[in-house]
Amino acid sequence: MFSAPVPLAIFTAVAAITSFACGAVVVAFAFAKESVPVRFLGTISGAVNVGNMLGPTLLQPAIGWMLDRRWSGTFADGARVYPVDAFQAAFALIVAWAVLSCVLIALTRETACRQTA
Repeated sequence: MFSAPVPLAIFTAVAAITSFACGAVVVAFAFAKESVPVRFLGTISGAVNVGNMLGPTLLQPAIGWMLDRRWSGTFADGARVYPVDAFQAAFALIVAWAVLSCVLIALTRETACRQTA
């Protein structure tokens, strides 16, 4: 076990907050639509879709790479066994991606529900 068990109430609260935060994906489409000229609406919708998948697409191999860099060569029943610090370093990439997302969001400007371009 890598951590102490989390009480059900705390897990439920974290899961609810995470689910609520996922609604930002819908806001991204509205923001993008209002930020480009009307003739590019289809293109920007595709770009937002790509952006939604870019994180998982890049993070999956990056997490595996980070785990492999910190692997000590230990096997258990034919499977690699990674130390806790390997998982901490690998999952820190997710935190870094989230911080980058917040920085990029901070650089945007409010459209006030109007076409700005």
